[in-house]
Amino acid sequence: MFEKVIVCNTLDNKRYIQILSTLGVDNDNFKYKGISTEKINLLIENDIIFMDPRTINCIREEYSSALSRFIEHNFAIYFKMMRKRKIPHSEIVSVLAMPIDDEQKIALLDNVDEPISIKGKSLSETIRHHILKNNLDDSDMSSLFINYDMESTEIQEIIFDYSKKHIVDSKTALGKASFSLQIKLFSDPTITIDQKVDLFI
Repeated sequence: MFEKVIVCNTLDNKRYIQILSTLGVDNDNFKYKGISTEKINLLIENDIIFMDPRTINCIREEYSSALSRFIEHNFAIYFKMMRKRKIPHSEIVSVLAMPIDDEQKIALLDNVDEPISIKGKSLSETIRHHILKNNLDDSDMSSLFINYDMESTEIQEIIFDYSKKHIVDSKTALGKASFSLQIKLFSDPTITIDQKVDLFI
């Protein structure tokens, strides 16, 4: 009965939830295909489907547009389940945009090895700092060089250290960098005269 109802996209929404609610939560390997986006969202909001590894894999594969909603609605369970598991890149990016505390985001980031871009994302200073230290996306550096003056002291140090280590590879980008970053590089005694000449002349 449950299987027949849950895939019935033509049922009135109110009636759909009423029937499924009387049948109980599906705790046995959610595997249903062909459910409409509207109905999937109803199932999530009304706690008809249960968050577990098999269910989230089905949502990832069959209902990706509802994945963020499913995670955020069940975040406490998701956090316990995924804290020690590898999280897909697109999924952690989505989680970072959710209104959850930074401590939990960092705990989940600890399982992510891939680079994560911070460009164009609304992230707290704490999360930006953590990502730049642990999941740096090299493609972000050009804009960080340019916007160096707008960053916090801690992030400026990360930018400066990166620019020193990659001064040859970053020559073009550093030529467009903030003037104060250029001056700091030019004044650094650990950078050779030849490197400075090659960079600025």
